[in-house]
Amino acid sequence: MVSSTLFAQIDSTSVAQYFADSGDVSRKNQLKVDLLTIVFGELPFSYERELGKSISVELGAGVLLPHYLPEIFSLGSEASKTTGGNSFRFQGKFFSEINSKMRYYLEVRYRNRNFQLPIERAMVQDLSLLGGYEILRGKGLIIDFYGGVGFLLGLDELLSETSLDPEDSIFVPFGMKIGYLF
Repeated sequence: MVSSTLFAQIDSTSVAQYFADSGDVSRKNQLKVDLLTIVFGELPFSYERELGKSISVELGAGVLLPHYLPEIFSLGSEASKTTGGNSFRFQGKFFSEINSKMRYYLEVRYRNRNFQLPIERAMVQDLSLLGGYEILRGKGLIIDFYGGVGFLLGLDELLSETSLDPEDSIFVPFGMKIGYLF
């Protein structure tokens, strides 16, 4: 008679990893859409790539919608005349992992928005310091909440003719991204 005994062990592998034919591979890519920024007239899509355990970069592009609440309220008179436009963003993130399903981060974001006005285009650039956290749900769904402070870097000449005071160049960006980890 042959007898055998089986022992189980606790798996300490991160949820963000899976087993492939070639061995243990980390999923380092994310595709995201920022849903809350629709209120401010921007619908950005982004790709994020993890460069290490605690750092990543994110590139995004989006469309500017014609109807919205302006982030920088002194631009309301000119910006409310837009018929849309496009945006580009570049972000660097620094993570602190709490557990395998949640991590907090600090982020620096550069954003360039090109507004289409009735006659010509106008450009607005800003830099933001953001804090947030990502939650991993299931096998790949990411929910990302963020908020912080933004600083207006530059206005196109057309928009700079508005009465923009220095204290009006500060705004409070916030949002919620939904994404997929692969």
